[in-house]
Amino acid sequence: MKIIIQKIIVLLSIFVMAKLLYTNELSLLIHPRYFWLIYSSIAVLTVTLIFNRETHSHLKNYFAQAMLLLAMTMGLIIDLKPLSSAGQQQTSYENLSDTNQIIRSKYATSFQLNTAGMSLDELVSLISIDPEPTKYIDKPVVVSGFYFETADGSPMIARHVISCCAADARLIGLWLKEPLDLQLDTWIEVQGTLDLIENDGFRGVAINTTEFDLIDIPKNPYVVN
Repeated sequence: MKIIIQKIIVLLSIFVMAKLLYTNELSLLIHPRYFWLIYSSIAVLTVTLIFNRETHSHLKNYFAQAMLLLAMTMGLIIDLKPLSSAGQQQTSYENLSDTNQIIRSKYATSFQLNTAGMSLDELVSLISIDPEPTKYIDKPVVVSGFYFETADGSPMIARHVISCCAADARLIGLWLKEPLDLQLDTWIEVQGTLDLIENDGFRGVAINTTEFDLIDIPKNPYVVN
């Protein structure tokens, strides 16, 4: 009976990990560079399931079995969603500029001022490399992300960037000149031009929105660094 229970737990573990991979929900939890760990785990558990016919299973500890069973059950019933802007309301002009620096190296070797066709993270990286705002005035942009407002009502279009997993996610984005009549975390595509924004001594770049469209949440909502 014990070995049957252990095999059921192993089978459930394989199923849950395979489900996360198949539905791409795993990308909401960890960086794609670590997907190989899940593939390796599935392979090891499959071998264990096929060849471990004796009762000397590695899952002898009942508490460990219970915790694994609970984790796998949660993996089945919890509806995973991308990170929201909750807890990010204290973002300011200054600390957003600092946070945006984390992806500057991604495009450091392809510096250019042609903003047309650039994604949000490419623009953020470009502006971090050369932050002089006057260079970007009237440059056209079309970017996508979720709508966000800080505690003082400053609007922006943002995305989360992850380096390892969702637990280390940080907010990056660009300010909007004017707020939009939208709920927070609504995913949009914004068209407009870049403009200068000044606030209490801060000088930076913001998007002067000409139009925007509602879009579905992307298959991969995070920027991977």
